[in-house]
Amino acid sequence: MQQMEQKKSTQKRNQLLAAALDVFSL
Repeated sequence: MQQMEQKKSTQKRNQLLAAALDVFSL
C-alpha cells in the first residue's frame, strides 16, 4: 500500500518537473 502511494507521489513530482522544464524551455 505504502509503495503504491510512493509511486503516485513520484509520478506527481515527475509531472511537476516536466511542467517546469516546459516553462524553462520556452
